[in-house]
Amino acid sequence: MLFLLRKQCGLSLIEMSIVLLILALAGAIAMPNLASNDSIKLDNAARELAEALRFTRAEAIRFGEERGLMPKPSTTIWAVYRLESINSTLTPKYDVYHPVSKMLYWLDFSTNGNYPLVKLSATTLYGGDPTNREDISFDKHGTPRYLGSLGYQMLDQASFVLQYAGHKRTVKVAPMTGRVTIE
Repeated sequence: MLFLLRKQCGLSLIEMSIVLLILALAGAIAMPNLASNDSIKLDNAARELAEALRFTRAEAIRFGEERGLMPKPSTTIWAVYRLESINSTLTPKYDVYHPVSKMLYWLDFSTNGNYPLVKLSATTLYGGDPTNREDISFDKHGTPRYLGSLGYQMLDQASFVLQYAGHKRTVKVAPMTGRVTIE
């Protein structure tokens, strides 16, 4: 009887090795692929740009006045703006705040910003005017448009291409409705 108790007291080295091997395999399978981190950063940047466009449109409808999104001069920072009349001239005023963080609503694509290596590689805002700018605005009805040399014009198309580590995401704004999608 004493002999049986000693035999059942623990695990052998082989049994412990098998258990550790099974745990190591399960951990290797369950661990996320670190290469997929590239597309996660890009997806987050595209989602944030899309949310900024949706917010801008919603604010234009809510306040019944023009709101837009444009790069701040000589920077890689995109900011939500409202138009302010100064001496009968409409001037962008960058004092729109993020609804959650309560900070100025900026998308920072600079080297020390939120998405340091994500590049906004192409912006296509086309409304039939070759002198169009990079900004997109929404009127009080939420219709996307831009201010070109011929005055305000409705957009035929709007797309923003984001790139990171060989991956691309395109954020599009539909004409007329202002619906924002990510491809």
